[in-house]
Amino acid sequence: MLLDHSCSFCWFVAATALIRFLKAKILQGNEAETLKLTSEIQVIRFMLQNLGSRTIVGLRQNMILEEMYAAEVQPLIDRVMSPPSVEELSAATGFFGMF
Repeated sequence: MLLDHSCSFCWFVAATALIRFLKAKILQGNEAETLKLTSEIQVIRFMLQNLGSRTIVGLRQNMILEEMYAAEVQPLIDRVMSPPSVEELSAATGFFGMF
């Protein structure tokens, strides 16, 4: 599949928009939409990676998407999906303060 540079730019912009939607769905706690948007972003990254094997534009756009995902989405996933710490549990329930 051959993509010219203007087409790859359109896919790149679409992926950045999907990352914004993904952030909103993560904050809402909508796991089904989160998985769907993540897979759509991965498809676009796969296309740009294939383009990157032929031109530097695809590599650069894919690298920017990876950095954007790591900076904006991964911290949200870590915060929302991680189990609460003992301190957070004790503050919320007051259970551990009794001992």
